[in-house]
Amino acid sequence: MKIVIITGSSIRHKAFVNRVKMSKEIQIQKVFYERGDILLKDINANPNNQIQMNHFLSREATEKDFFSWFLEYSEKTFVKEEFIQRGLISENSFLKEIKSINPEYIIVYGSSIIKGELIEEYKDRILNVHLGLSPYYRGSGTNYFPFVYNEPEYCGATFMFLDSGIDTGQ
Repeated sequence: MKIVIITGSSIRHKAFVNRVKMSKEIQIQKVFYERGDILLKDINANPNNQIQMNHFLSREATEKDFFSWFLEYSEKTFVKEEFIQRGLISENSFLKEIKSINPEYIIVYGSSIIKGELIEEYKDRILNVHLGLSPYYRGSGTNYFPFVYNEPEYCGATFMFLDSGIDTGQ
């Protein structure tokens, strides 16, 4: 199976890509890593969110502890990759590039919102790995807020084919 991956650029996202690289059945044609973490920027802009900021900084440190060894020791197979600004993946230039690659599926994990022609062109072929149980928690921090609101039963992951809604699909 030939795929394109659209993901964030945190350590967990790079570890995810490395794990997919290990599959004998999946060939990654290209990875688009989105740079920039809007959530941390938004939290940092509000000084009343120090608890949330501490959580996300701790998460970053934990990711280093948890995934660094895997990134260091996993096989160094080459795949085409590109670092792009967060939020630009739905632009026409990226749609053209993805169409020229002609993947069977697109895997999305931790990216910005995908919209427009990209979703239409790859209807029922964009698999979203969403950390959080949709529809309970959408957006970023979806496994943080269930604990803030004492709802640990809503912590988890959802796998769905994207549609035009935000964190919706089938």
